[in-house]
Amino acid sequence: MGGPTRNKRLERLHLAESAAREAQRKADVLACEAWNERMTLDGGPAQPAPSLRAALNAGYRWLEVKCSGCRQHATIDLQAVRRRHGAAIWTLEGELACQRCRQGNKRAPRATLVRLAKQKIRTG
Repeated sequence: MGGPTRNKRLERLHLAESAAREAQRKADVLACEAWNERMTLDGGPAQPAPSLRAALNAGYRWLEVKCSGCRQHATIDLQAVRRRHGAAIWTLEGELACQRCRQGNKRAPRATLVRLAKQKIRTG
């Protein structure tokens, strides 16, 4: 009967959960930073890529993309993306097309992923 009280066990549980969340956040930050570096070095959809959940957990809310036709840059709010949160960032590339290039063109050029960002870039 001399074990820890229920409150002590709950306190240890909360501390362990908090440490696990912080460790996961740090891992997600490192995964996003590594992916950005691979994108800079390779210039393509680097794989493995972090998931939407990992990017958002790490504070990378924005995905910078570039139209392969007109070279215009834009940012996409990852919180607004309607995909399962476990989906890898690189899977978005096939679905993105420039609105300006799409007008009057059935086969608009695809967007190219550039990098993850914590703040929205200014365009124009």
